Amino acid sequence: MLRFAVCDDQNTELLMLNRLLTHYGQARLDGDIRVDLYSSPSELLDRLTGGIQYDFYILDMIMPGYNGVEVGRAIREAGQESVIIFITASTDFALDAISVHPEQYLLKPLDPQKLYRALDESRNRSAIAGGAHLTVKTREGAETLNANGIVCLEHTGRIMRVYTHSGRVFESVCLRQPFETLAEPLLRLPEFLQTHKSYIVNLRHLRTVLPDSVRTDTGLVIPISRRNTAEVRRRYQDFISKTQL
Repeated sequence: MLRFAVCDDQNTELLMLNRLLTHYGQARLDGDIRVDLYSSPSELLDRLTGGIQYDFYILDMIMPGYNGVEVGRAIREAGQESVIIFITASTDFALDAISVHPEQYLLKPLDPQKLYRALDESRNRSAIAGGAHLTVKTREGAETLNANGIVCLEHTGRIMRVYTHSGRVFESVCLRQPFETLAEPLLRLPEFLQTHKSYIVNLRHLRTVLPDSVRTDTGLVIPISRRNTAEVRRRYQDFISKTQL
C-alpha cells in the first residue's frame, strides 16, 4: 500500500486532491492506497515528531504558521527519503524548495495530468534508485549502501570514501579495481555523475554549482574538472528543471 499525506489549509483543495489521488489509486494501484488529509502544517509536524512516515507528501507552499519548505525540511530532518510534491499559486519559493529535493513543483490551478505524471515518474524512479546500491568493503566488513542516501564518492590514492546524507563516511580497503568500475551501479542512475576523476556526486544532494566546484546540502565542497564543467552545469540544470514547471 502507498501512503499519501496531503497538507493544505484550504478545505476545497484538500478535497480536490483527495479525489484525484483516490482516482489515481484506483487506476494505477488497484485501490491499494491510503490518503491522510491535514488542514494544518502543525498537525502534520506533530505526527512527524511521533514517527509517522508516508511514501508521498503533497504540500501546499503557503500556509499559516509554516510554509511548505519548512514542512519539507522537517521531513528530511526526520531521515525520510519520501517523495515530496509542492503545489502552490506562486513560483516565489521554487529555489528554496530545491533544498529539500522535491519531485515536482506544480502550480495552481492544478492540472491533474501533471500530478499523475509526477506520481508515475517518481514511482518509476524510486523503483530504480531504491533497488540500486553500492557495496563497500571496509576494514569492519562489507557495507551495502542505498543509492538514495549517498551524497558523493571520493577516490584518493587506492582508497574510496563514501559520504552519506546521515553524516557517516565509509572508507574502503585498498582498491583492486578502477574507481569507475566500482561506482558503475551508481553511474547507471541519472542522478549520479562524475565531476572530477576522483569524485562522483548525487545531484539530489547538490545545493550550489560554483565555477570550479559544487556544494552539497551536507556542506561538502567537491571540485569540478575543467573538461567536466559544461556537462555538470547541463545535468544540474536539467535536474532543477524537473522540479519546476
